[in-house]
Amino acid sequence: MAIVEITVYSISAQLESKLQGKLLKENEIADIHNALSGLKKKQFKSVKILCIVMAVIFVVLTIGSIIAGFDNIGLTIATIVIPLVLMGIAGYIAWYINVGKVAKRWNQLLKASYPDIAGKYKL
Repeated sequence: MAIVEITVYSISAQLESKLQGKLLKENEIADIHNALSGLKKKQFKSVKILCIVMAVIFVVLTIGSIIAGFDNIGLTIATIVIPLVLMGIAGYIAWYINVGKVAKRWNQLLKASYPDIAGKYKL
Protein backbone atom coordinates (compact mmCIF):
# COMPACT_ATOMS: atom_id res chain seq x y z
CA MET A 1 0.00 0.00 0.00
CA ALA A 2 1.42 3.35 -1.06
CA ILE A 3 1.35 6.33 1.21
CA VAL A 4 0.54 9.57 -0.56
CA GLU A 5 1.89 12.80 0.81
CA ILE A 6 0.03 15.99 0.02
CA THR A 7 2.01 19.13 0.66
CA VAL A 8 0.06 22.30 1.37
CA TYR A 9 1.90 25.59 1.20
CA SER A 10 1.01 28.59 3.31
CA ILE A 11 2.55 31.67 4.85
CA SER A 12 3.20 31.00 8.51
CA ALA A 13 1.63 33.20 11.15
CA GLN A 14 5.12 34.14 12.32
CA LEU A 15 6.19 35.33 8.87
CA GLU A 16 2.90 37.16 8.39
CA SER A 17 3.31 39.01 11.69
CA LYS A 18 6.90 39.93 10.81
CA LEU A 19 5.76 41.31 7.47
CA GLN A 20 2.91 43.25 9.06
CA GLY A 21 5.24 44.59 11.76
CA LYS A 22 7.83 45.60 9.14
CA LEU A 23 10.47 43.57 11.00
CA LEU A 24 12.18 42.08 7.95
CA LYS A 25 15.09 43.57 6.05
CA GLU A 26 15.03 43.68 2.26
CA ASN A 27 17.58 40.87 1.92
CA GLU A 28 15.37 38.62 4.07
CA ILE A 29 12.36 39.50 1.93
CA ALA A 30 14.43 38.71 -1.17
CA ASP A 31 15.37 35.28 0.23
CA ILE A 32 11.75 34.46 1.08
CA HIS A 33 10.64 35.72 -2.34
CA ASN A 34 13.18 33.50 -4.08
CA ALA A 35 11.98 30.45 -2.16
CA LEU A 36 8.31 31.17 -2.90
CA SER A 37 9.04 31.98 -6.53
CA GLY A 38 10.87 28.68 -6.99
CA LEU A 39 7.97 26.84 -5.39
CA LYS A 40 5.48 28.60 -7.63
CA LYS A 41 7.45 27.71 -10.78
CA LYS A 42 7.86 24.10 -9.66
CA GLN A 43 4.15 23.70 -8.98
CA PHE A 44 3.14 25.43 -12.21
CA LYS A 45 5.41 23.05 -14.11
CA SER A 46 3.23 20.21 -12.81
CA VAL A 47 0.14 21.95 -14.19
CA LYS A 48 1.84 22.34 -17.59
CA ILE A 49 2.74 18.64 -17.61
CA LEU A 50 -0.87 17.78 -16.75
CA CYS A 51 -2.09 19.87 -19.69
CA ILE A 52 0.37 18.21 -22.09
CA VAL A 53 -0.63 14.74 -20.90
CA MET A 54 -4.30 15.59 -21.36
CA ALA A 55 -3.64 16.89 -24.88
CA VAL A 56 -1.83 13.67 -25.78
CA ILE A 57 -4.69 11.60 -24.35
CA PHE A 58 -7.16 13.66 -26.39
CA VAL A 59 -5.22 13.08 -29.62
CA VAL A 60 -4.84 9.35 -28.97
CA LEU A 61 -8.53 8.91 -28.12
CA THR A 62 -9.62 10.97 -31.12
CA ILE A 63 -7.42 9.04 -33.54
CA GLY A 64 -8.59 5.78 -31.96
CA SER A 65 -12.23 6.70 -32.42
CA ILE A 66 -11.63 7.74 -36.04
CA ILE A 67 -9.86 4.47 -36.77
CA ALA A 68 -12.63 2.52 -35.04
CA GLY A 69 -15.05 4.20 -37.42
CA PHE A 70 -17.51 5.80 -35.06
CA ASP A 71 -20.25 7.44 -37.11
CA ASN A 72 -20.81 10.60 -35.10
CA ILE A 73 -17.34 12.14 -34.73
CA GLY A 74 -18.74 15.28 -33.08
CA LEU A 75 -20.29 13.29 -30.27
CA THR A 76 -17.12 11.23 -29.91
CA ILE A 77 -14.93 14.33 -29.65
CA ALA A 78 -17.34 15.97 -27.19
CA THR A 79 -17.26 12.84 -25.04
CA ILE A 80 -13.49 13.06 -24.97
CA VAL A 81 -13.11 16.85 -24.66
CA ILE A 82 -15.52 17.48 -21.79
CA PRO A 83 -13.75 15.20 -19.27
CA LEU A 84 -10.34 16.51 -20.33
CA VAL A 85 -11.43 20.13 -19.93
CA LEU A 86 -12.89 19.34 -16.52
CA MET A 87 -9.62 17.67 -15.49
CA GLY A 88 -7.70 20.74 -16.66
CA ILE A 89 -9.94 23.07 -14.71
CA ALA A 90 -9.63 20.86 -11.63
CA GLY A 91 -5.84 20.85 -12.00
CA TYR A 92 -5.69 24.64 -12.21
CA ILE A 93 -8.01 25.04 -9.21
CA ALA A 94 -5.87 22.62 -7.21
CA TRP A 95 -2.75 24.58 -8.17
CA TYR A 96 -4.38 27.88 -7.20
CA ILE A 97 -5.59 26.56 -3.86
CA ASN A 98 -2.15 25.18 -3.08
CA VAL A 99 0.17 27.88 -4.46
CA GLY A 100 -1.79 30.74 -6.01
CA LYS A 101 -3.43 31.88 -2.80
CA VAL A 102 -0.03 31.96 -1.07
CA ALA A 103 1.29 34.22 -3.83
CA LYS A 104 -1.79 36.44 -3.56
CA ARG A 105 -1.42 36.73 0.23
CA TRP A 106 2.33 37.44 -0.10
CA ASN A 107 1.61 40.25 -2.57
CA GLN A 108 -1.08 41.72 -0.28
CA LEU A 109 1.22 41.67 2.75
CA LEU A 110 4.09 43.25 0.84
CA LYS A 111 1.89 45.95 -0.65
CA ALA A 112 0.48 46.84 2.76
CA SER A 113 3.75 46.76 4.71
CA TYR A 114 6.47 47.48 2.18
CA PRO A 115 4.84 49.48 -0.65
CA ASP A 116 8.20 50.83 -1.85
CA ILE A 117 9.56 47.35 -2.71
CA ALA A 118 6.30 45.44 -3.25
CA GLY A 119 6.60 45.61 -7.04
CA LYS A 120 10.14 44.28 -6.97
CA TYR A 121 9.21 41.15 -4.99
CA LYS A 122 5.75 40.49 -6.42
CA LEU A 123 4.95 36.83 -7.10
